[in-house]
Amino acid sequence: MHRDFEYINATMRNRRAFLSTCTRAFGSFSDTDEVVIGDLYQLVSLLCPSFPEARILELPRLLKLDPAAKMPFGDLRVAFTVHFAYYDFLLSIKILFISQDSEGGRRLEWKPVEIESARQFIVENPSEYHIPIEFLERSYQQEAALEFDVLVYHLLRDEKLALEAVK
Repeated sequence: MHRDFEYINATMRNRRAFLSTCTRAFGSFSDTDEVVIGDLYQLVSLLCPSFPEARILELPRLLKLDPAAKMPFGDLRVAFTVHFAYYDFLLSIKILFISQDSEGGRRLEWKPVEIESARQFIVENPSEYHIPIEFLERSYQQEAALEFDVLVYHLLRDEKLALEAVK
């Protein structure tokens, strides 16, 4: 508690410890309590004053919700947990979804990615920050390929993945 963001974000172990602290600190909130995203930021910043506000303020966009609207605390808790624990993974896998032009240059166009490409990425780039493959596969469900924002949307709503993040 009251550690700098650099410390709580430095290792997966530190992230899990911080998330456990958040779980205990936010225990009085019911999953059905309605809060705005700013409320979540204020709560998190009480535990880590240097926590980047932008990391929390992007959650409504990723969840396809109005940032000014009240949201169930349980949904925000799950999204915050997954987003914080696996942020580096989400940034690293994002490159799979960016289109390449014929000369190998990157364009800001998004393309759907098949689960096999995502699996291969995880195997070729091992890291403690990776989302376990079974959660990635569950996000794909019946889809042959997903766009990045759809994948993130599914992951940020996965209660079991949030529980995995704090183990």
